[in-house]
Amino acid sequence: MKNNLKWIFIVPIIFLMTACSKNTLSTSQTTYHADGMVAVVKGKTDPKAKLSYQINKQAQTKKVTNNDGSFAINVARSPQKQNIKIKSDYQQKQLYKTVQIAAAKPIMDYPEFAQKYNYLLLAQQQKPVLNSKLNNTITNIVNTPDQTVRINVQQQKLMAVTLIYPLKAMKTKAGVQNTSKSIATVIQLIGADGRDVLKQLAQQMRDAKKNQTALKTITSHGKQFKLGVSSDKFYLYITE
Repeated sequence: MKNNLKWIFIVPIIFLMTACSKNTLSTSQTTYHADGMVAVVKGKTDPKAKLSYQINKQAQTKKVTNNDGSFAINVARSPQKQNIKIKSDYQQKQLYKTVQIAAAKPIMDYPEFAQKYNYLLLAQQQKPVLNSKLNNTITNIVNTPDQTVRINVQQQKLMAVTLIYPLKAMKTKAGVQNTSKSIATVIQLIGADGRDVLKQLAQQMRDAKKNQTALKTITSHGKQFKLGVSSDKFYLYITE
């Protein structure tokens, strides 16, 4: 009788332990679109699972941080469709999930952008900084306390540009002028209307100060400009 009672208590415990250790893997979508520099693949898995992923069946496998069962994978905006194969490994049980990142339009050919950028620096009696063969990377080409210029280059195509400036720069006349000049220069290099974009950005900055966060995407000559604001910086995301 005592043995029977023991098994009555043990069996449910074993069942619960087995149920709790069941691996799971899911994503919020099956197809994602890039927003700015990257597409963000979000999903759920067991809190203790080890995660990794591959892009387009490439040999390189990248690890993913598991945040108590949630994860996010940043995949660079690209001119071609990308298949992302995610692997979740927990207690010798491996699960796989494949999602797609839709192809995105490039802003322009990267070598053309690099050439224009370097010519501009030469005209300003500065040293050229851009390597025309830069490829398959997201990198800062300018990184100072006053501004950051970040570019995404994939397959020799300029896919996205992000401009970052401190909000304190907008509190002085000189700061506003320098920031506006920097933004206008990049806008001109990619073939958009700098004056029109700056005018609309100025209005959006005024709206942001009034806590109006529903900021609209600005379009000029096919290029899209999206403003983002944090507690101490503002971001201008440029895509096609």
